[in-house]
Amino acid sequence: MRGSFSSGRPAAFLLVLGVTLWASPPADQELLSRSRSAVASLQRSLLAALGEALSKGGPAAAVEVCREKAPLLAEEASRENGVSIRRTALRVRNPRNAPDGWEKALLEDFEERIRKGEDPSTLERWEVRSEEGRSVFRYLKAIPTGEPCLRCHGPSLEESLGRRIKALYPEDQAVGFQKGDLRGAFSVRIFLGPRGNPIEPVPTTSTQGGSP
Repeated sequence: MRGSFSSGRPAAFLLVLGVTLWASPPADQELLSRSRSAVASLQRSLLAALGEALSKGGPAAAVEVCREKAPLLAEEASRENGVSIRRTALRVRNPRNAPDGWEKALLEDFEERIRKGEDPSTLERWEVRSEEGRSVFRYLKAIPTGEPCLRCHGPSLEESLGRRIKALYPEDQAVGFQKGDLRGAFSVRIFLGPRGNPIEPVPTTSTQGGSP
């Protein structure tokens, strides 16, 4: 089962002369709702924490929020919604947040659709997949680059901030973004039982880096 919405307009997934057209076949609404709720919860808590950090300590404080607090907020959103949620991107700050094959393919698709004029805030995708012998409902929601993101991920950083980021993340790739670019995505997993019922995931977000 696989789906996608853009600007709220559903369509069908077809294979026509070898051309794939994406859109939204029927999804389990409870799983989709749970995924969206987890994303909204994590997004709210992250924006609040980052906003407070930027106002009190500037971009350097925001970097620490992404490094220390973001994984805890992801764990909280996971527990509250019975999912496993993380952030990922094509250009990551922490290599532990690099996308898997499924995420990478969809992130590349999101980028192409943004280049063609689609609003990144509308882009999402879901699918039931078999992974290591288990059925998993997976959901990906695009994260647009907003104005506050540019303080730590934009084309030009303060020199002292750049040094601090390089010290924390020697392999950092997450710079040079412009407002409206695809910054990354929220990625949700819901593990399913034999009858397709959701089962509680084993928390894993604490092992992942904060900033994607």
